[in-house]
Amino acid sequence: MDPSTDVAEDNRLRTLIGNLLESESMSDVDFLVDQPPHRFPCHKLVLGLGSQVFKAMFYGKIREQDEIRVPDVSQEGFSIMLRYLYTSEIKIESEYEALETAYTAKKYIIKPLFKACEKYLLSNVVLDAETVFHIYEEASFLEMKKLQSRCLSYVSRNAKKLLHSESFNGASKATIQDILRLDLMDIESETEIIEAIWRWGGGTVQRNGHGTF
Repeated sequence: MDPSTDVAEDNRLRTLIGNLLESESMSDVDFLVDQPPHRFPCHKLVLGLGSQVFKAMFYGKIREQDEIRVPDVSQEGFSIMLRYLYTSEIKIESEYEALETAYTAKKYIIKPLFKACEKYLLSNVVLDAETVFHIYEEASFLEMKKLQSRCLSYVSRNAKKLLHSESFNGASKATIQDILRLDLMDIESETEIIEAIWRWGGGTVQRNGHGTF
């Protein structure tokens, strides 16, 4: 067969599958995503081909029903994931979309999409006093090691300013503990750290003899 014919046939199939994304035609499962729920009519075969999780859900021994609730995933993240599974296209336009899609891709073990989200964040995320701790916590949850490292490096270089920021006071205990493990920070003395932790804990942090909490 002429190679050009193979390419044309592949393109035709991609177009046909892609068209299903915009249509409820032949859909055989509905996802109720986010809170309040948004309905996504889908096709089990397409999803099963692109994700081992979906394959197990639809074709495994214990099969899901034809209506599936997914309250922990955003509409944006789910929609971008569907576009990837149906068309192989990835269109991410914001940090929010990248984080939401990365969570969705991680949940359904779609590694190429997850890596694309991570690449977008590494190339486009802007770290500052307002965002760095939030981004770090998202990166930690998603296990994005490079992004975590970039955040901690930023904290280390800008510690004096960050220790007095409102975002520091809103950081999680796990994040504070990770910051305390940093070897080098741009501060004049450890007193600054102690005072910052006291403010973070609202003056109620109980410290032991090793300076941990």
